[in-house]
Amino acid sequence: MFNSIFATGWNVGGDIASAASCTMNAVNALTGLKLEHFIVVDFQGLQGMINAIGGVNVCLPTDMKDDYTGLDLKQGLQHLDGTQATEYARMRHGTGTDGSDIMRTARQQYLVKEILTEALSKNMLTNSAQLYRLANEALKSLNISSGLSNATTLAGLALSLHNIKPDHIYARTIPVVPAPTDPNNRVVWSNDADDTWRTLRDFKPLTQQDMPTDQSNSQNNDSQDTNDQSQNTDNNQAQQQGTPDPATGLITTSDGRLIDPVTGGTVDKKNGMIRDPNTGQYMGVANQYLNATVCAVPAQK
Repeated sequence: MFNSIFATGWNVGGDIASAASCTMNAVNALTGLKLEHFIVVDFQGLQGMINAIGGVNVCLPTDMKDDYTGLDLKQGLQHLDGTQATEYARMRHGTGTDGSDIMRTARQQYLVKEILTEALSKNMLTNSAQLYRLANEALKSLNISSGLSNATTLAGLALSLHNIKPDHIYARTIPVVPAPTDPNNRVVWSNDADDTWRTLRDFKPLTQQDMPTDQSNSQNNDSQDTNDQSQNTDNNQAQQQGTPDPATGLITTSDGRLIDPVTGGTVDKKNGMIRDPNTGQYMGVANQYLNATVCAVPAQK
């Protein structure tokens, strides 16, 4: 488990740099990636960065209350300060969650995207004065590897992203299945995880809508032996033949299911969570769907 790797690195080196370097080396060894830098974001640092941009908007599909963190929010569009957003990122108990780390991870991915959307909407990545203030706040709030740890480097990195569109910001949970040794409490990477890491190593997009048609057809032809595989085929065909709703960004199949055209995952109509069509595990949050159905937020351009 990655928290164990981080702790082992800390025990050996006695500082965050050692812990983060150990974790980064483990990621590279397990995935074949060649990461060279890291940023460690703890909850205090997350709180500081969110306050630095003036808070963040999130769309909540249900009331969320958690006695462990103190979170108490109502359904709908909420503007969260750093403390509230950190509680939202931490919570794993109470209402609005199933108690799993996987669901919490998907929610954290959604929060990070909304933070970036907030910064872009305020032109923070083009205003030099704001940009350097944000970079300096990052240096105070986050633990950053030496190659990135100066305001000029961070500001330049942020400036390079100023033209990115919010709907092109994409995160995905690595495909997992219950661990054979402890299926109720642990997960391990599924066979599909190898494909994900290979895609990243090759600097290719993870989105299925960017997959070549012949590759998609090949996947369809190979997915007809079991009910789960048939459902995956239906999802892939929906991506090729269906047209996403411009408001929600999702495709509705003939049997009424909602399909995310980016991942091929099935979307829960109640909470907007995207599930892997093969494993049923959470993959992310359909934020455009939530904005359109729960919070009536116009799509970001």
